Amino acid sequence: LCRAVTCMACEGSPCTCSVHIECLQVVIRHCSAHDALDRLWLVCAWRRQLWTGALIPPLGLTRDSILGSDMLTLLECAERCGLRQLKALPVELLRDIQTLSRPHLLWRYITAVNMAKQLSIAPSYPLQSFPLGAVASWQRGSAPRLAVDGRWHDLPPVVRLTIDMNGLKALDRLSEPPVYQSRRFDDLLFITDIQSRFSDTTAHFKNGLLHLTVPDMDCGLQVWDTPTPPDLQRCPVRPEAIAACLRFHTINVNELSGLTFFFHNGRAMAIHAHSRTMPSASLVFSSLGDWCQSRVVWTYVPLPPGDPLTRIGCLLGTNTLSKLRTSSAGDTVVGRYQAGGEGRFIISNQRPTTLIYSTGRFRPISVISPYSNAEQTGTLIEPRTYPRPEQFPSPGWHFSCAPLDNVRRIQVFLEEDSLHCRGLLLEYEGGGQRALGQCRLLVDQTKTYSRPSRIAFTNVLRLPAGSEFDLEATKVAFDEIPEGGDGWSSFGMTGTLWFWFTEKETRLEMYTSAADPESTTSEE
Repeated sequence: LCRAVTCMACEGSPCTCSVHIECLQVVIRHCSAHDALDRLWLVCAWRRQLWTGALIPPLGLTRDSILGSDMLTLLECAERCGLRQLKALPVELLRDIQTLSRPHLLWRYITAVNMAKQLSIAPSYPLQSFPLGAVASWQRGSAPRLAVDGRWHDLPPVVRLTIDMNGLKALDRLSEPPVYQSRRFDDLLFITDIQSRFSDTTAHFKNGLLHLTVPDMDCGLQVWDTPTPPDLQRCPVRPEAIAACLRFHTINVNELSGLTFFFHNGRAMAIHAHSRTMPSASLVFSSLGDWCQSRVVWTYVPLPPGDPLTRIGCLLGTNTLSKLRTSSAGDTVVGRYQAGGEGRFIISNQRPTTLIYSTGRFRPISVISPYSNAEQTGTLIEPRTYPRPEQFPSPGWHFSCAPLDNVRRIQVFLEEDSLHCRGLLLEYEGGGQRALGQCRLLVDQTKTYSRPSRIAFTNVLRLPAGSEFDLEATKVAFDEIPEGGDGWSSFGMTGTLWFWFTEKETRLEMYTSAADPESTTSEE
C-alpha cells in the first residue's frame, strides 16, 4: 500500500482502495443504503481497475470540477461549514477558488457527501456475468441489454466502450468502424474495436456498474481520447511500434496556437496543445509528477494565425516527432542536440490534420505521428542538417536558433530572479514566430521589445539557491545596451542567434557566417 508511482508491487497486487478515515465516516453517515460499505467498495474498486487480465494503460483523466457535479451539495456543505458567502459568488469565481484551494478539507467533504448521495440512489442489481459478445448495449446505472434469444452474431460487429473518471460508463455497438473525425475529449476515453478482439472477454454487472475480465494478449486494448479513432495504418511510422502502444492522444492541428513539448533526460514525456481555451501548459506540467518536474525542459513551438503546420516529420528509427514545418517560420526541430548531424527524417507528403502520440506508464512518449484525412501519396526522406559550431556544450543540451533579420517584436522570458533570460520569442514582419530556449507561456515573467535595432547579451556563471555548482546563465538587452564590463557583446539585428539550454542553464551565441545553417533548419 505504499502507493509510490513507480511501485510495480502495488500495481500488480489485488485491487485495494485507500480512503481517508474522515471521508469514510462522512459517507457512512450520509448514505441511506444498508449495504453502504459494499456499494462503496464496488464503486472504488471498479473505478480504479476497469478490467483484470490484460494491461491497463495510464488513462490520465482529470476529475470533473466539483462545481459541475452537484452545485446544490456544494451550497449545503458550505452552509454547514459556515461559508455561506460562497453562495453569492458566480460559478467562475467558485471554480477559481476550488483550483487554488484544492487540498482544503471542504472539497473532500463535498466529494464524500456527493458519493454518499450517489450510493444511496444507486440501483441494487445482483452480480451477473456474460460473454461480452452477448451484450448489445449498456449505460451506467442500468441493466445490460442482451442479444435477443442468444443470437450474438446478429449484433453489430464493432464494440465501443466509453470511460470516464468513474470507470466504464457505456457500451454500444456500431455497424462498421467509424470514420475519423477531429473530435476529442479531455474527460472521456474510448475503446473502439471489432468484436473478435473481445471474443474471450467476460462482462460483470452489479448495481448498474460494469467490470471486465480481459485475457492477457500480445497487443492490449487501445484507448483513445476520441470516439472515432484514426486508421493507424495511414501513419508514416513502423506498424510494430504502433502495435506496442495502448494509450493514444490526438491533437487537431487546425485549432492550435502552439505546442509545448516536455523533455526529461532527452525524451519527450508530454505535449500540450495551446489554444484559445488552454493557453498555458502549466496543467500538463503539473501532471508529470515531482520526480519529473525538477528536470524537465519546456520546448515551445509557436503556431500564430496565418502560419499553420504544413508538414510534420519523424526521425527514422525513433518513431518520435522531430521536425515541424510552417510556411513563414520554416522548420523547427525538437530534441537534444546531436553533434555530427547524422540521421534522416520521414515526412508525409500531405498537410497534417491531426497529431497522434502515445503515452505509457512511467515511460516517455514512444510514437508521435502526423495524420491526414487525405489519401496518402507517399513520404519524403530528408537529411538531418545540424549547425556545426566549433565548440558546443557537453551532451544533454538542447539547441535552438533563429534569424534576427526583420524582427518586429521580441518577448523575453525571465527566470525567477528577473535578471537572467530563460527564453526568447521572436515575431517577424511576415507574421511568423520562432521560439528560443524555454518559453513558458503565462508561467514566467516577460518583457517585450518592439523593433529593436541591436541586441546585447552576456553569458555568466551564477550559483542559484540550493545548487552546489555554478551554472551557466544569460542576460540580454535590447533598448538600452550596457556599456562594457561583465562580458557584454552587442550586435545589429542581422545574422542568426544560437540559444543553448538545459532545464537550468542557458548560453547565447551569434552566428554570422554566409553559410548560415538557419537556411535549412532550427534545432530546439
